[in-house]
Amino acid sequence: MVESSSSTAFTLQLNFLVKGAKLLLPEANCTFTYYWDAEGGEGKAQLLGINGSMLAISLNLENPVDTLLFLSDMQPTLYKIKGVDVVISKIYLKIHPENNTKEAAILFGYDGVTVQATANYAWPDL
Repeated sequence: MVESSSSTAFTLQLNFLVKGAKLLLPEANCTFTYYWDAEGGEGKAQLLGINGSMLAISLNLENPVDTLLFLSDMQPTLYKIKGVDVVISKIYLKIHPENNTKEAAILFGYDGVTVQATANYAWPDL
């Protein structure tokens, strides 16, 4: 069982190409925040921004057991990140409370054709 924990903002670098022709944001420094209440079984997260560009995209908690998986629930949306136009279609954030490791992935494009993730990305195909 996951113990109660909360966290303030943290940054993950998504510079690993999982799928697609090239990295859309080669040095994607993504700032997240999350909160987890084990007793209530509730949590929430947010992608605050990428490379200093504010986004504030909400992520919903999915069936917490031993890890916390947060997913965005959004239509593909166009954002400008440091002068680069990108479409974000889905965001994944996975937190392992037992050792405080974090993984994240972003699907870019209207059909998620490009996927960038953290180097420790260990999920099935997106």
